[in-house]
Amino acid sequence: MRVSALVVVLTVASGLVSVARADEKQVCGDAYQLGQTLRDQHKLVKAREQFRICAAATCPGFITKECSDWLKETEPRVPSVVLTAKNAAGADVTDVKVTMDGAPLATSLDGIAIDVDPGPHSFAFEGRDGRAELKVVVTEGT
Repeated sequence: MRVSALVVVLTVASGLVSVARADEKQVCGDAYQLGQTLRDQHKLVKAREQFRICAAATCPGFITKECSDWLKETEPRVPSVVLTAKNAAGADVTDVKVTMDGAPLATSLDGIAIDVDPGPHSFAFEGRDGRAELKVVVTEGT
């Protein structure tokens, strides 16, 4: 009786592996397609995320190769910004919340570059000393 219970467990476990592999291939294929679409829309940060997914060694060979190539091409094109803020006296301020295009971007300033998509953006800085907005066009890297 104990042997047949073990066989049932092993059969179920091997069936789960097949489902997991099918799901993994679907994730790879979805990332392959979505990454190209996002790249073509100049949404490079999200495109890079998708290319990282489909460049994984667990994806089918041709997908891994193409996604790895696209990742190498996309990575240097992703621009970054370093945010700084000063108070009325001209001193650096770090306790500032920043939004970009209305979405949260940073809860404080630390001098570390933040990757963003190229294009026009509106940054809002809010801290103890008040609020400021800055509109800029962030250019794509080369």
